Amino acid sequence: MYGPYDVDVTLDGNGYQFISARGDHYLVYFTAFFLTQEVGADIEVVSFSFTCKRADEHAHNRHDPRVKATLRSLVEQFFEKNGDNALLYLCMNDNRSARSRSITFSRWFNESNKDQRYERYKSPTKYAKLGFYSSLILKKANPNREAILAAFNYTIDIYWGFETGL
Repeated sequence: MYGPYDVDVTLDGNGYQFISARGDHYLVYFTAFFLTQEVGADIEVVSFSFTCKRADEHAHNRHDPRVKATLRSLVEQFFEKNGDNALLYLCMNDNRSARSRSITFSRWFNESNKDQRYERYKSPTKYAKLGFYSSLILKKANPNREAILAAFNYTIDIYWGFETGL
């Protein structure tokens, strides 16, 4: 198993950064995201995102197990510090890789969740057909689980303009 890369806090203090062995520069952020409830106040969760600026934009993307280890480590640290908060991630489809990213994150989640402390909820299939992939991760024992899940689905429905009541 490979260890994670050394990580630094970004200059703005709101994220993390690291550089891979190939010289690719990664920025990782955990930012507030508000899920809309059908009734009541919005629910704040945290959105996980990262970007990668390739050192060589023309080089083929190679699997780097240390990038995986680093991202997983940052997510694990998030849950250690924010146990009852939910973590949302959206797989952007700007380069038609959303499905592939979703599959990768699903595999990482399954590998990391051997003790089954966490649950992952994916956006419904009807949205995947539109190129939209997202998931929400939370602890099984989260006391706000039902409200968070309802707001997750409702927010996605509003975004896509579908009726509620999946």
